[in-house]
Amino acid sequence: MNWLLLCALVSPGSAAGRPANGAAFVRQTPPPPVMRAGETATVSVTMRATGTSAWTASGGYKLGAQGPADNRHWRGGRVGLSSSDRVGRNATKTFTFTVTAPATPGRYVFQWRMVQERVAWFGHPTPPVEVTVSPAPGADAIDLSQVTILNSPSDVAGWAKTARVTSIDLRAPDGIVIDFTKKDGQGAWPDVPDPSRWGTDPGIQYTIWMVLRIGGRWYAAGGMQNWTGRPRTGGPPSEFTHNWYYAADRWAPMTDYPVRPGERVGFFVTAGDARNNGRTLLRERSNVVLLDFPADAGGTFRF
Repeated sequence: MNWLLLCALVSPGSAAGRPANGAAFVRQTPPPPVMRAGETATVSVTMRATGTSAWTASGGYKLGAQGPADNRHWRGGRVGLSSSDRVGRNATKTFTFTVTAPATPGRYVFQWRMVQERVAWFGHPTPPVEVTVSPAPGADAIDLSQVTILNSPSDVAGWAKTARVTSIDLRAPDGIVIDFTKKDGQGAWPDVPDPSRWGTDPGIQYTIWMVLRIGGRWYAAGGMQNWTGRPRTGGPPSEFTHNWYYAADRWAPMTDYPVRPGERVGFFVTAGDARNNGRTLLRERSNVVLLDFPADAGGTFRF
C-alpha cells in the first residue's frame, strides 16, 4: 500500500483511524433519589477522553445534559471546563458542580454526555439516574386553579394558604387522620357552629378534600367534615370515594371512582365546612400534597 493511500484511510487528526472526539464514562456521584423543589446538591461526573483531540474551554468542550438532550433541568444543561483545563487522550476530567432541583415537582432524569459546542455530541452518556422532586414545604403539589371543583367553594384556589399539611395517616379500617399547622394550639381554625343542626353539634373546624385525576383531568371536592378532636374517620382507603362522594348528582365523576393502589392522589384541608358549599368563618386552606394511594393495609405519609 503506498503512502498516499494510507493517508487517505486515516482520518485527519487521528491515529490509526481513532476519531478526534471520544469520551468514556468513568464514574459519577448523582443527586439523591428524592429532592425538594429548590433543594441543592453537590454532584460529580468523571469522563475519560478517548479521542485524539484535547478538551479545552476555548475548543467548546463541555458536559451537556441528556434525558432528553439539551434539557435545562440541571445546571442550565451545560457544565464547562476551566480556562486552564487541557484533557488529552486517556486523561480524565471530573466535573464537580452544584445542581438545584427543578421548581416543578415530578420525576427527572440526571444524565450527561460530552459535547463540542456547534460541532457534535460524542462518546457514551452517563447511566441515567431518576430523581423524584417533591414540592417545597408548604407548596401546592397541584395547581388548584387548573382543577375542576365539585359541590364545594369553586374559588378555593384563591383562598389564603395559611396552613401546611405535615402528615397523613391512612390506616384501615378506621380511616384518615390528617395533621396540619392550623389544627391545634394558638391560631387553630375555630369550629363553625351551625344553628340549623342539632344543639349538641360541636360545629365544623375543617374539611378534608381529595383530588383525583380522572380521564386526564383533575377533580376535587370537600369530603370529610371534622370538628376539633374528631378521631380517625372515613373508612378504609378503598371506600373513600364511596363513603365521601356517594351522590352522582353532586360529585360525579368522583362518585365511586375506583382509586388504584399506587395511584397519585391529592389531599388538602380548608377551614370550616366546605362540603356542599357549607359555612366557614375563614376563607383559608392548606397546601395540596400528593401521595401514592395505599391499599387497605394503609400507610403513613409525612411532608
